[in-house]
Amino acid sequence: MKRTRILLLAVLLLLTSCQGERGPAGPAALPVQIIGEIRISAIYDPMADLIVAGTPSIPEANINGLACLRAWEPSITSQFLFELYDVPVAPGDSVHLTVDYARSDGNPAQARVDMLMPGPFTYTMAAPEDTITFHRGEDLAFAWTQPPGAEGVTAQCQIFYTYLDSSGWYGNWDYFYSGWLTDTTLVLPAAEIFPDSIGSLVWTSGYFVVSACGGPREEDDPDNVTGDGCGRFQAWTSLPRIFLKPVE
Repeated sequence: MKRTRILLLAVLLLLTSCQGERGPAGPAALPVQIIGEIRISAIYDPMADLIVAGTPSIPEANINGLACLRAWEPSITSQFLFELYDVPVAPGDSVHLTVDYARSDGNPAQARVDMLMPGPFTYTMAAPEDTITFHRGEDLAFAWTQPPGAEGVTAQCQIFYTYLDSSGWYGNWDYFYSGWLTDTTLVLPAAEIFPDSIGSLVWTSGYFVVSACGGPREEDDPDNVTGDGCGRFQAWTSLPRIFLKPVE
C-alpha cells in the first residue's frame, strides 16, 4: 500500500501542470512543484505524503509546525519524498503545509498550503460497528451526512462469495464498486451485488466505506499550493468500514 501510494504521487506530479500566465520566451528555471495528501482513517493514524520537485536546494517540509521526514533522496531528478505519521489532526481541523528551500541566488523561498480537513460526518443508515446482512434479491442502500469542506466522497464496496454450484463444484466471485459521488446516498442493485449465477453459499464477507476529499481533485480544478511553488495537496477523511454479510 505504501509503495503504491508513493508511485501514485510520483505519477501525479509528472502530470501536474502549474497554472499561471505565460511570460516572454527565454531561459528560466522550472517552477517548484508539490503534490501530496493527508489522510484520516479509522484503520490507521493520520498520515501525510508529499513529493517536492524542482528545488535548487534540499527542501524542508512542515505540517502544522511538525517537520516531515525526508524519506527519499533524489538520485538523478530533483524530487524529494516527505512523510509524516501520527499527524495531530481531526476532521474539521486546519492544515498548514510549508515547504522551505533556498533559491539559486541563496535567498529563502517558501511554498505553502492552507486548508481544512473534511468533516466531521457520519453514516445515517447504520453504526460503523454494525454488520449489514442482506439477502439474495435485495438492493443495498447506503447513506451519510454531507461532509463539511468537501465537494463529494469516494464510495467503495467489495463483497466476496464462496459457493457451491449445481454440479457440486466450489466457485468464487467478488463484487467491487468504486465511484465519486456528490450525493449522500448510494443504492447498489441486487442483480449486480448478488447475481443468480452464485450457487449455494459457503462463505461470504464484504465491506463499505466512504472517504471525503478536500482540495483540488478534477483536472481543471485550480492548484492550492501558493507562494514560491505550485501544485496540489489533498485532504481526505474516511469513515470506518461497515461490514457486509450476504445470506440466502
